[in-house]
Amino acid sequence: ATETELSQRDLSSHVTILDGGDARGVLCQTAEFADGLESIWDGFTIQHGRRAGNGAGAYLMKNGILSNCVIKDNVCDESNRGGGVYVVKGTLVNCLISNNTAYRGSGVYADNAYIVGCIITNNSNNNYSYGAVSGGASTFVNCDIVKNLGYGVASITNSRFTNCVIWGNSYSSQLSDISSDTKMMYCAVQGGRTGTGNINLSASNSGDQAGNYPMFVDPENGNWNLQQGSALINAGISENFELSEKDIMGNPRIQNGIIDLGACESDIADMPIVPDANNIIYVTENGAGDMDGSSWADATPYLQYAMERAALMNPKPVIWVAAGSYHGEGVPQYPAFILSKGVSIYGGDAILTPSGLLTIIDFNDFPCRIAFKCFYNISCHIKHKPCG
Repeated sequence: ATETELSQRDLSSHVTILDGGDARGVLCQTAEFADGLESIWDGFTIQHGRRAGNGAGAYLMKNGILSNCVIKDNVCDESNRGGGVYVVKGTLVNCLISNNTAYRGSGVYADNAYIVGCIITNNSNNNYSYGAVSGGASTFVNCDIVKNLGYGVASITNSRFTNCVIWGNSYSSQLSDISSDTKMMYCAVQGGRTGTGNINLSASNSGDQAGNYPMFVDPENGNWNLQQGSALINAGISENFELSEKDIMGNPRIQNGIIDLGACESDIADMPIVPDANNIIYVTENGAGDMDGSSWADATPYLQYAMERAALMNPKPVIWVAAGSYHGEGVPQYPAFILSKGVSIYGGDAILTPSGLLTIIDFNDFPCRIAFKCFYNISCHIKHKPCG
């Protein structure tokens, strides 16, 4: 070991394991700790715990904190709770909790707990009527509760979920036995959930029809980073929460002033888009200068991204698109361009050279097209396959 500062650690390359040997619980807090006497466990893999009690991987109480940990392959026998973690008044930060088993709360059973930035995935209940997350009176912020066997969240009371993603769990309803005093806001839930800022996510990760797609990079293999076009990007709220500076991947937690939903913050938000004094955003085929769209000299090449950013501004800027061919920034399974409400786009350098320059929206391998309304004598050309 050569590190002299915690920031120098490479946790994926230098794994530190706490192992229960499939015979006992791994990490246990036996009493609450007073404020100022917190016990922080940061950067461990907690695995192969097994016990006929709660919390096979970890049992936490007040001022017990797990941060940047992997909690996997733990089993609670019989009718016990919290296969990965049983947490009462404790805290989980940026942890991956996967492949755990319990009767209830296979990933996490939380009671008066604070859980932020965690990925809870591929956990299974030995009674499928319960969920990967259960408990009460707890706060969940920017967590992915995804691809678990059973419900994502079940049998939970008086809790709050904010900026969370609940998607792809084996029961299509995703949620079960959620008390009326449990609130979800700015969450993306497959099938929808009533609440301020919530998004009704499609059951598909991506698609060529209209819908809210999560657009994870590779959910089948556990890559929960976001792609361009994800409904989760810039869809959250960051007020009044204790957030870590980094997300679970080590990226800045809030980029460009707007937080994403889920555990992984997209670096797509790194690119500023700045209208000029006349509230115009400039787009060219290859971009130029600072690529912030503030002038032709600093034009952005990212038309879709410029539309998405413009839709968040008030008043809405207009977008001028120079002559050229534009292919979209998404993946082939997703439309190359999605219209943004309230945003107008003008092709062919419409104001500067109203002589009919050609702006082409070219889809090549993309399966779907959009239609632009053309003004004056400006030519807009859409080619390749129509939708449907």
